[in-house]
Amino acid sequence: MEERLADVRRRLERLHSAPDRAPSGFERVLVPVLRAVGWRPQLSTDAARALLDAARARLSAPERPSTLPAATPQAGGTRTPLPPALLEATLAELEDNLRAVERSALVHQLAPGHYLAWLTRVHDWLRDMGRAQTLDVAHAWRVAGAARTSRVTLPLTVSAADAPPGLPLGTVDVLMEAARDEVGSLHRRRRLLEGARRVLLELGASATLEPEPLAARREDLLTGITELNRLEAAGLDGEVQLPYQLRQARARRDAPKTYLALAAVEAFARERGDVELALHAGRCLARIPGASGPSGSSDPPAGPPTHARVSTEAPLPGPVARALREAYAQERARAAEAAQAATMSDARELRRREAYFSEEGALRAALLGLVADGCFDVGGSLSPVRVTEDLRTRITVQHPTAALVLETAGSPADLASAVIDDPRLLLYQLAGGRLLCRRYADERVQRRERDALVSQARIYVLDGSSSMVGARARMRDALLVSELGALVARLMAPETYVHTVLYFRFFDHAAAPTQRIATVDEAVAAVRVILARERGGRTDIEGALVDSFAQVTAARAHDPHLTHAQVVLVTDGEADVSAERVLAARAALSDLPIGVSVVALGDENRDLRALADEQRRAGEAVFYHHLSDAELERWERGEVDLGVPLRTDDGVRDGAWLELLADELSATEQAADPTRTVDELDHAGVALSALDDVGLTAASGRADGERARWEAARRDHAALERRFARWFPDIAEAEASTLTPADGPDAHALLALVDALSVVSEMLALLGSGGAGAMVDAIDLLGRLLWDAGISPARYGALLRDHPGPLREPLRAVRAAAGQDGRRPAEHG
Repeated sequence: MEERLADVRRRLERLHSAPDRAPSGFERVLVPVLRAVGWRPQLSTDAARALLDAARARLSAPERPSTLPAATPQAGGTRTPLPPALLEATLAELEDNLRAVERSALVHQLAPGHYLAWLTRVHDWLRDMGRAQTLDVAHAWRVAGAARTSRVTLPLTVSAADAPPGLPLGTVDVLMEAARDEVGSLHRRRRLLEGARRVLLELGASATLEPEPLAARREDLLTGITELNRLEAAGLDGEVQLPYQLRQARARRDAPKTYLALAAVEAFARERGDVELALHAGRCLARIPGASGPSGSSDPPAGPPTHARVSTEAPLPGPVARALREAYAQERARAAEAAQAATMSDARELRRREAYFSEEGALRAALLGLVADGCFDVGGSLSPVRVTEDLRTRITVQHPTAALVLETAGSPADLASAVIDDPRLLLYQLAGGRLLCRRYADERVQRRERDALVSQARIYVLDGSSSMVGARARMRDALLVSELGALVARLMAPETYVHTVLYFRFFDHAAAPTQRIATVDEAVAAVRVILARERGGRTDIEGALVDSFAQVTAARAHDPHLTHAQVVLVTDGEADVSAERVLAARAALSDLPIGVSVVALGDENRDLRALADEQRRAGEAVFYHHLSDAELERWERGEVDLGVPLRTDDGVRDGAWLELLADELSATEQAADPTRTVDELDHAGVALSALDDVGLTAASGRADGERARWEAARRDHAALERRFARWFPDIAEAEASTLTPADGPDAHALLALVDALSVVSEMLALLGSGGAGAMVDAIDLLGRLLWDAGISPARYGALLRDHPGPLREPLRAVRAAAGQDGRRPAEHG
């Protein structure tokens, strides 16, 4: 198996570096025929899906008691090796798919890059399983079951023949893979997943994607983002590296946080394929006492988590979670009281309402809030904008003004305006600094500009018609509650205050007034209003949208920060909508940039998809997202994969296991500790200057080790800057005069390269990294995108040399986003 995998890897690399080889032998006859009939490769994923399903089923099955060593993770049947038949079938399927892609490259004279990237992911999964099985059989099962569904599902493709060209279909997988490879930083992992989700939502507004690949990626993004929400709500810090949090928690004997860090490291390492790190962390987790599983297994039951086992309210801010529970309890009591005096037909409806607002219903609403946060860009994106501030300073002047103040006299020249109580004490008061004199005061106003973060104003237009019942209504309400939770979280963090505001309104046959939410109290009150109101009636989507444009225009006069807005329509779509009339009404009513995004619950409306598509074609950032009734009902029942299972029992809280597992914990820390972090690179120069300031020079013989470490980091930083400059050169205007080829391979490659550079600059803004971190992110993302586009580094260098003109502005955008615009690589010794 190892030799066959190595052969697959060599063929993939050869296909990527030389996709345009000439046909040979029988291929000279076959290729023209296949090209004439429009042949397309037929790829299969049945064997890979069967292996993944078998691993997940085996991990979720109960384990019979045995005399296994305590260090071995136990789950159902994981002591037996991976099934050779399934491994052989998956490897054979990979080889067959590779042959089909190789033939496709010959027929179409271009290798489909996103298919090469997909085959590489399947290859790496099989390779990781083989490596894990040589170390620990049970661990091999965990590596097999750790793969995301999208990893073994075909790449995204467009189902409609008339789809717009140039869609960045492979970008979603590139960003998801970059997130998968990020083990240390929760913040960077989240931003990459959010970037992938944004691209996927925008693709949904541009084209009809094949349902199976789309569903797999949407489900994996939901799981990944929800997993991060729960880990941070449980106590992990998204801004601090996980290995550091693990060491810090262990040093403080904080057993729950040590467990959290271990669980996150183990899950992320398995997903990345870091077999050694995952094995060390898994052994630690397996030996924590008090596990609920049989035979002392530390693994909670796998599979869909239930409400009783998973805290779904934790990611919501405290005031919002309390308001949700109180609103459900109030409506439950109100329905129960009304049912006692109601007629039989009315009582039946009231009992249904009482069941809807049960305690289980409140947990379902919180769970759907988690799902909404994973599916949508809840909270809105943050945009850095230039704002003008007036700095007012009071100064004293000689000429008369409207303001007169008293100040301490400083010299005999001030005696003319002095306040004299006793002339005999005049000199003593002047010498002692106690003599006051009158001064005229004036105000100077100095204006300055600075960057500030402003969240995009969201206006939610929510369908309250009679068809929005059950899971549809609960998802609609949970989505708005999740938005209010994000707003409250920002308002409760004044040190990172971001100007944010939210508008919402319900509609049926007529639209209700728009409510503006900008404070914590307003948000908490809105949660109660949203959940407690009974709604029903017909649906007038078009009228609600047109009226909302007018409401936004009126709100602009009272809110100067409302510079751009996004109307988010949440509906089941059971009404006729004219995209032309809606967009014409928007243009006539307001000059404010307003996008209209759509969340379709239950039924899909072609008119609403056309509305989103028209805006995307005009270059506007909007999304379209459809959730079927089957998905909504499954999520409402609790059938949601929330990622890494978390324990909260006494066995975790008891710190005795920290001493019992001291050696294994130390091995895990050592395996997880990166050799050089970007923070070290950024701080190297500052640290060296500080050592010099306090006299700890190399000649003094003190702190030589510390200085050597920072000097090495500084040299690494210089090397990083030179590497960044090679990948993203600053092309002079004089060099950018070459013409873009009209057609041919270079023209297609240049278009793909411009798209890739645009994605890199957008992702750098989304990731929010700076300094060394931004340079590392830029190089990493571009390398992945070039592989996906089928452009080798040598080809990239040739395009930069031969056609700098069309690449100048995209490169400058990347350099600006990385904070390297106009800078040259640092020269260090």
